[in-house]
Amino acid sequence: MAGSILYVSDEKGKKTSVLVPLTEWEAIIKERKYLKEKLEKAELSLRFKKVLTDVNLFKQGKLKTRPVKDLLDEL
Repeated sequence: MAGSILYVSDEKGKKTSVLVPLTEWEAIIKERKYLKEKLEKAELSLRFKKVLTDVNLFKQGKLKTRPVKDLLDEL
């Protein structure tokens, strides 16, 4: 992959851009999409676990709740 990537430099030799073959770019985009979806699922799973933990703490009397009206009044 790296052998087919071209770097564009300015007059001082500082790299300013990269040219990537389209097939490689499409593979990068596909992998990015896959990783983004995987991260979103992991974040959702963590939030769900937090909710379950909070519910259990509430049932044990270790977590206090607030009425929905109070929450809506904050909006």
